[in-house]
Amino acid sequence: MLQRYQQLIPVLFVAICSLVTIVTAIQGNVLLAGESYDFAPTPKHYGGMVAIGLMVAAYFRFRPFYKYVLAAIFLLAMFKTLLFTPLDFHFEIGSEDSRLQLDSVALAFGLLVYWTNASKINTAVIAALKPSEEKARQLDSIEVEEFKDRFSRKTSEELTQIVTANSLVPSAVAAARQLLKERQ
Repeated sequence: MLQRYQQLIPVLFVAICSLVTIVTAIQGNVLLAGESYDFAPTPKHYGGMVAIGLMVAAYFRFRPFYKYVLAAIFLLAMFKTLLFTPLDFHFEIGSEDSRLQLDSVALAFGLLVYWTNASKINTAVIAALKPSEEKARQLDSIEVEEFKDRFSRKTSEELTQIVTANSLVPSAVAAARQLLKERQ
């Protein structure tokens, strides 16, 4: 049963964080370094709570859209548009002139999303980065043409040695074969 609901672990994590926010809002104050400060949820906190509802609804009612909802909420939370905790836990990247603040809780949320969906995410990324068959053939033919230009001044004996040794990259061997065929 745990396997069935494993994808809800990131949602459970941010739900617990939002529950802490709700409890803190009910108490009305937050304790920092021994000092008590007034606390009231901001629109970003309410947005985080709505986001949790959207993730749960997407998981149970609109499953094909769940991964897109997770990705959108991760990005919104990472750039601090949504908050799940009463305090703003963030880290900064950049120089003194231009700093980018990223939310630590959102980073943990993203890592949990990756952990629960690693194989699917890896497959999607590899498929997106891998060139299509047509593009791969086109790149191969470009390489073969470049090798043909390099090998055009070689003698037929040298080309035969390249083909029989078969120690160069496949594009080079194919170029040598083609040049030999053209010379016959």
